[in-house]
Amino acid sequence: MPAKSRGRKASAEDQRALNRSKAVSHDVRAKLLMILCEETASPVQMAKRLDIPTWKADYHVGVLVRLGCAELVDTKPRRGATEHFYRATDEHLVEGADWNELHKAAQDNFLGEVGEVIFEDLKRSREAGLIGSDEKAILTRTPEVLDEQGLEMALKEMEGWRARFKEIAAESASRIAEKGEAGRRYSSIFGLFELPSR
Repeated sequence: MPAKSRGRKASAEDQRALNRSKAVSHDVRAKLLMILCEETASPVQMAKRLDIPTWKADYHVGVLVRLGCAELVDTKPRRGATEHFYRATDEHLVEGADWNELHKAAQDNFLGEVGEVIFEDLKRSREAGLIGSDEKAILTRTPEVLDEQGLEMALKEMEGWRARFKEIAAESASRIAEKGEAGRRYSSIFGLFELPSR
């Protein structure tokens, strides 16, 4: 992201980008935000999933809410207390323009967290005997050489498909609710990144 002019007040977009950068600069917050980008969850549920104390999940979810990266969407009574459920306010963890706002250590940490989640999805599916059990899965690796214009076109197409995939998921959710049937969980992984020269 270009440097802000000295003395210029940060725009709302600048502030959102800065808040997202702060959110993913901490390893626990990055993990929590990844969970909240894909589902609604409570600090109790996320603490169990990440094997961390509930107070730690609760604290960092509070930080995400203050940064505008997560929001409270539901509450349910649980054993004399109230369990709070949150969802990410944006599907993007870090947009391309925000990347340079992160310190190198935060960039490395974030890439590690994303890679870990992708690997975990593949591992869980394989261990459950799901991936490869039928023809209803796609897993490809397509290395190609692109110029700058080709890169911009590919990024635009991939983002367009990701948005369409979210629409398809929303349409599926409506049909599932209408028919009272159970849907199946899927992981759609998109990646486009530069490789070193051979």
